[in-house]
Amino acid sequence: MVENKEHFMAKWKKQLESDDVLIRITAKKFIGIFKGTEVIGKFDVDLFFKTVEKITVSDERLLIVSLLDGTEIEIVKR
Repeated sequence: MVENKEHFMAKWKKQLESDDVLIRITAKKFIGIFKGTEVIGKFDVDLFFKTVEKITVSDERLLIVSLLDGTEIEIVKR
C-alpha cells in the first residue's frame, strides 16, 4: 500500500465526500494513518487492528486481506 499511497490517498479523499458518515470517518482515519507511513520491517499489531477487517484464506496459495475501507488485497504464494 505504501508503494501505491497516492492512489489510496486519492480514493480516501474522494470518500470524504460520501453521504455515508461511516465511509467518511474511515477515510479520514486511513488518511491520518497513511499520511506519513513508510515501509515497515516488522508486524505492527496496532496498525493491523486499525486497518484490517478480516483475512480470508481461499486455498493454500491465496490470502485475501479485507481492509476496513473496503479495499481487498490478494496475496498469492508462489
